[in-house]
Amino acid sequence: MSTDLKAIMDRDERRRRMLNDPDLTGDLLLLTLALDEFLVSRNEQGRKKLRNWAWEVAHLTHGNSDYHLRYWTKKVIADDLPRYEPIKPKGRGCVAPMVRREGACGNAGTTSRVDRDPLTGDSRWVHYCARHKHLAGPVEARIREWVENGKPSPPANTGGVLRRYFDADWDTVYRWASGREPMEGGREATPPRPKLRLITGGAEQLGGDS
Repeated sequence: MSTDLKAIMDRDERRRRMLNDPDLTGDLLLLTLALDEFLVSRNEQGRKKLRNWAWEVAHLTHGNSDYHLRYWTKKVIADDLPRYEPIKPKGRGCVAPMVRREGACGNAGTTSRVDRDPLTGDSRWVHYCARHKHLAGPVEARIREWVENGKPSPPANTGGVLRRYFDADWDTVYRWASGREPMEGGREATPPRPKLRLITGGAEQLGGDS
């Protein structure tokens, strides 16, 4: 293990940022921590080549599991591909506007479509109930127009979190993992989780009556 105090402090600070990043959860967080450990160990051992790095990272997290050694690292990186995803509503309520009252229908949707702006590609999932499913027709027409316009796309709004922590040729890595072309940028960073502080002392320190 390194005895370089600055290197140790840099590593600890980096890992604190990883653990406090709301966009790093589940397997992505596990991969990020394991990849950081792999790179630190490689530097300490004086290893310059990254041969079998995906296997070694999976071995750090899942031991000798054959499935994870073969596929896990690649899958997690592919899931972090910088890309644009249509906005998803919180529920599946029908979005059809009502005539006799303000607002949307709200009944359970049975038909789902991605509604795209033909000029910008901005898109969102929309749902229609059985009564209003005929309103999906104009949505499909907008999709056809979007295709005719060359499928314009807004900037990436998801993925790309790994880029925040490691310097690498990420375009090549994302292509290797996903077989798709990564977009520039990625998900906008979510503000760190608030830190709660314990207030000690009596009521007088809180402005209460003595």
